[in-house]
Amino acid sequence: MLKRSPAGQELIKQLQQEKIGQVVHEICVVDLKTVKPGGPEPRVLLRSLRDLTSPKVSSRHATVAFLRMMEEDESASLEVCALKGGEPTVLAQQVGLSFDWSPNGRSLVYTTAFSGTGSVMRRVHRVTALDEKGEVASEETRGTVENLALAVMPSPNRVQNLPDGRVLISALPLTLPMAGTEPEVESRLYIISVDGKTLTPVPTAPGGLPGDLGYFVVSPDGKRVAVAEGGSDAVAVVELDSGKTTMVSPAHPNWQCRTLPAWKSATELTFAALDGSPAAPRWMIWSEESGTRSLSASWSAEATAEWLELKTNRESQPAAEAKTP
Repeated sequence: MLKRSPAGQELIKQLQQEKIGQVVHEICVVDLKTVKPGGPEPRVLLRSLRDLTSPKVSSRHATVAFLRMMEEDESASLEVCALKGGEPTVLAQQVGLSFDWSPNGRSLVYTTAFSGTGSVMRRVHRVTALDEKGEVASEETRGTVENLALAVMPSPNRVQNLPDGRVLISALPLTLPMAGTEPEVESRLYIISVDGKTLTPVPTAPGGLPGDLGYFVVSPDGKRVAVAEGGSDAVAVVELDSGKTTMVSPAHPNWQCRTLPAWKSATELTFAALDGSPAAPRWMIWSEESGTRSLSASWSAEATAEWLELKTNRESQPAAEAKTP
């Protein structure tokens, strides 16, 4: 394949000079009904020398959206591919590391830098990925990319659709230009209207949210959002209409979370936290009615060890690749 491409000749030369192996990234389709020893192998949908990450299948159509990481910076290209196979279609370049399907399963929201690849000033976009039949849309069918918002967003620049089509983001409430270099303001949650004409802050109390709002997960009914602070192990639940905030797991000194919470239902949240005596990482479940309890008290320490991380003398880093077990 590389030999057929003029640009590939240079890569072949580089591989020959380095004399080292290269990682091939794959996105596979697996039939869970046939997964067993000696059963059919997973079907490889895509292969790439670049990292393929965050595959998300449309809720309504047999199409997967994913990110193909770029080597020159921390951005990626947003692409889609039909699950039946075929060549992927690039929808946007130099996007942030968070995107989400719209409730109708045809559009995607994502962010791009306002100026330069590393800018904290981000644009929130929406693009039509699939046509009315659920097929990957042509460039003409996709039309103009919608600009929904412009904001100073914490890293990672997370965006998530609500079930009614509105978009939830976190951002810093800044007025520019401003004096000084370090803004002394807290990140807040904002809801973008379906048409992109209004931006409404979630009415949380000052100081009520974790300081790091780069990691959040909306409940299935869109009424609540769980926030996991990347720089600590604090987990909070916020009611989007009222702004009421419940700290379901407080921060523990020198610990930071490496996982995203996961909603079991619209009212039950599961998350990683310290629990037991001696305290150790456990998978917990919380509801407003029943409080918090552990689901993993009998699980091995090896199975849960990577969910939380004890900080060392090195500078703490947010959970850039946080994921739900």
